[in-house]
Amino acid sequence: MPHRTLAFLLSTCLLCSAVVAEDAPPDWMSYGAWQPVEISTSYYSLEVLENGQVGLWFNAHFQGHDAVIHLSGPDPSDLERVLPRFNAEIIHDYDQELGGRDSPIMSRSSATRLNDGSVLVLASIGPAYDGGRSELFPALFYSANGVDGWRHLGPPAGEAEVWLAEQRRAGKRIRCEGGGIVQLPDGRLRMYNQNLGAPLAVLEADRPEGPWTFVRDEQGEVHNALQGLGGGWLFPQVSAIGEHGYLLTGGNTWPPTAIVAAVSADGLRFVPPQGAEEPAVIFRPGWLAPDARQAKTLRVAWDEDRQRLLAMSNPLAAGRWSLFWTWAHLDLTVFTANGDPGE
Repeated sequence: MPHRTLAFLLSTCLLCSAVVAEDAPPDWMSYGAWQPVEISTSYYSLEVLENGQVGLWFNAHFQGHDAVIHLSGPDPSDLERVLPRFNAEIIHDYDQELGGRDSPIMSRSSATRLNDGSVLVLASIGPAYDGGRSELFPALFYSANGVDGWRHLGPPAGEAEVWLAEQRRAGKRIRCEGGGIVQLPDGRLRMYNQNLGAPLAVLEADRPEGPWTFVRDEQGEVHNALQGLGGGWLFPQVSAIGEHGYLLTGGNTWPPTAIVAAVSADGLRFVPPQGAEEPAVIFRPGWLAPDARQAKTLRVAWDEDRQRLLAMSNPLAAGRWSLFWTWAHLDLTVFTANGDPGE
């Protein structure tokens, strides 16, 4: 075989192996077999309950109103189908013109079950669906038991509400793409919200009703949890992995062809895992199905008893964002492999 041909074949093989390596899950995250949930939705959140059940919260349009639905069961392939927990009819004091709708739109919801069994939902509301032009206004919803008695608390009270009012007076568009809430080990609440004063603003409060105050940097600016990470970080989600650390995930671009991740020990300063220069690709839709090219999100919930992750993604298939789930193993040293990311 001519040397030139042999060199070409060797370089081609090396290139192919590099592509395969790039398309493989990181060595600190391994997924089981993906299974369908038989639900099509764009925005959702997960929980692992103390009784071994799992819970799925998601947005859906139901009987003329946007709603938040909660399903639970032994695994996401076997969920009890029930009516929505609440819908947008409970929203009050939203003063924008709805264009003939009976209630605002409600999207990008994320639910957090607090230590006392109550549930706090962060969502974005607006007057209409209009592509990337519709207003997305942050709103909180609360139930003492996570089942009934739901209340719309309005926007996050305190500094966030003041910031929102200032934006309105200045005639600026409000486009908060959502995020989520975690409860810290000391019981305080921490909210992450995209474009609420920063690309991924961080706020804290002692209780759902607030007041919510911005976490600020040394210069007094609203702290940006994406500082130094680069990238798009579409539809970001911060998940508490027990008391081990925090996992940040988000889409790489629009439409998302990969979900990237960063880690943090304190939930404030996130870094690429294991000393990498860029956030890690934690999920590609092709890992789930060879013909999948897009996936809007990857959401996880930590199972403390079994030390594993419940993972879910929604690749675009047949024109729908269809949910799939699996159990995954996370190497917990990822939070401390480079020293403490929170330092």
